[in-house]
Amino acid sequence: MVHAIKMGWARKPKPKEEKKLYDLWAAEDSMDHKTKSELARMRMHMPAPKMPLPSHAESYNPPEEYLFDEEEKKKWDETEPEDRRLQFVPQKYDALRKVPQYDKFLTERFERCLDLYLAPRKIKMK
Repeated sequence: MVHAIKMGWARKPKPKEEKKLYDLWAAEDSMDHKTKSELARMRMHMPAPKMPLPSHAESYNPPEEYLFDEEEKKKWDETEPEDRRLQFVPQKYDALRKVPQYDKFLTERFERCLDLYLAPRKIKMK
């Protein structure tokens, strides 16, 4: 036995290594594995301003008081597009499936993306 140990034929058994167990359901946003730069980015994050909710006039079936009469329609046509209170003429439809496609959708979304991209965000010191 001594001769086998000296020759390297007989060795001590290696200690068994415990398998690493990972918690798959742990919160991914826990702070213990975040780097300093990720933590700083999280502190400096400023959410984008939310879009305003649609009003009653933007409904496909608005109440009668939101619909334009002839005088209001003429006044709306005469005002400059920048000065208008509403950017569209409210209309009434019987069903939502009868509403035509909104033609300014892409331009409005593009302008919103530009505003968000180009708007400077100032950090408030508390």
